Amino acid sequence: MASECDMNGLWSGEYRYPVNVPPVRFTAWFTETGGALTGTSLEPNTFAPTSASELGAALAGHRAGVNVAFAKIYDPDTGIVQPPVFYAGIANPAFTTVIGTWSFGVIGWPSGEFTLSRLVSAAAKAGTRQIAEPVGQN
Repeated sequence: MASECDMNGLWSGEYRYPVNVPPVRFTAWFTETGGALTGTSLEPNTFAPTSASELGAALAGHRAGVNVAFAKIYDPDTGIVQPPVFYAGIANPAFTTVIGTWSFGVIGWPSGEFTLSRLVSAAAKAGTRQIAEPVGQN
C-alpha cells in the first residue's frame, strides 16, 4: 500500500487510561479536506449506561503537517452526556501511525495516551471493494 500524507481512510487505534485498565480498541474513518478532518469512530461499550454493545462517535478536527488534532463526540443516543474527548498526536512521516494523548479538557477528568494505525487509505480503498465501509459512510 502506498503511503499518503493525509488522514483519509480507515484507521485502527486504541486509547489507554493512566491506571490499570485494559486499553480500548476502536476504528476510525477520516475524511480530510484542506486540513479539516471529519469522520466517525466505533468502539466496544466499556462504560456507557446502555445495553448497546458498541459506541459510535462523530470526529472533527484538523491536521497541519504531521500534527493531528480532533474531538470525539459520542452519539447522544448512547445516553453518554459528557464533554467531547480531545485527541492530539503526531503522525510518522509515512502517515501510517499517529501517537498522542487524549483528554476531556476538564481538570480532574481522565486523560491518557492513544495510538492509530492506518488500515487502508481512501485512495487504496477507491481501487478495491474488499473492505467494508464503516457504519454511516457511503
